[in-house]
Amino acid sequence: MLLATLAALFISYREKANEIMLCFAGIIAAKNMSGQIFALLLNMFGVDDLVSMSFFADYDVVRDWIIYFAIHILLLSGVYIFLRKRENLQDDRSTVRAVSLAAITFLVATVLSTYARAYQAESFALSACIKIFLLIIYAFILIMRSDIFFRSRIKQELYVTEQLLYQEKKHYDEIKNNIDVINMKCHDIKHQLDNFHGRLTERELEELREAIQIYDSNIKTGNEILDTILFQKRLYCEKNGIRLKFMADGKLLGFVEGNDLYALITNALDNAAESVVKLADEDKRIIDFHVWRENASAVIEVANFFHPETYEGATAKEDKVHHGYGIRSMKYITQKYGGTLSISRENNIFTLTITLPVRDLKQDKKIYR
Repeated sequence: MLLATLAALFISYREKANEIMLCFAGIIAAKNMSGQIFALLLNMFGVDDLVSMSFFADYDVVRDWIIYFAIHILLLSGVYIFLRKRENLQDDRSTVRAVSLAAITFLVATVLSTYARAYQAESFALSACIKIFLLIIYAFILIMRSDIFFRSRIKQELYVTEQLLYQEKKHYDEIKNNIDVINMKCHDIKHQLDNFHGRLTERELEELREAIQIYDSNIKTGNEILDTILFQKRLYCEKNGIRLKFMADGKLLGFVEGNDLYALITNALDNAAESVVKLADEDKRIIDFHVWRENASAVIEVANFFHPETYEGATAKEDKVHHGYGIRSMKYITQKYGGTLSISRENNIFTLTITLPVRDLKQDKKIYR
């Protein structure tokens, strides 16, 4: 019957073989757990489960079958609460563990259960011990099954996070090269403007200088990577009517690896920009970014207004596959450096605070914009 169940699963469902194996293990373990608990309940009422399935001295077919199914449905519902989350294996490396667990379940459900049932009639105490022992084994199988899914999900999330960090590193390199080129061009144009005296009015020249100033990176926080990020985000904010205000001591973040710092700050500012760009009130399209020292830690804080009706759990991003990995990557990086990440929503202001413990911090001059 067990082999027929396994075959029916393969025939009925178009799923990966390892997922069907884990489904099989969960089915058999849950069914046998409920069966062992039902048998223990019978024993508690003084009924030998090898002889009868009725809790009463007189045998009533309808009543006893109703009680039988009601108890089993109740017990299986309890197991379902534990297993109800629909998960898929995220990597094929779980195949060996899935097949091994299915094989263990099959052996326990056939060989061990049959052997135990043959000898449990010798005494009530032995019967109870055997049932409890089998219950523990089946519970352990269900826990192992959940652990396989959990480990698979964690590995996949870690893999995706690492891939995103790698892509962000490439993105940073490209942006840095572009900014270097822009700075050189702006520097050349500034000098060339001097040749236009007499051809243009002072007002026209001043407007040109202001336009060039937007693209001329004069941000100096003491951290080249942070300077690049703030320059990039300032351009985006200028284009979308967002005011990016920052007070940053970039030297405090010198201990953070370049890839990690870029991913951490970029994700934080991107999330803030995505939120405020939706606001109809232009006065609230503000992002406050701060980096300061607090005792032996570097504190990064990003604060912005948000609309309460559209912010909760919503996203305007079209990339639904990687939705949520921005926060996960920030948590991953924060934990890597032994720090903490906290989020607060008060008075329609969203605040992200990241605290990273460091050593030998020196108080440097802060840069204001």
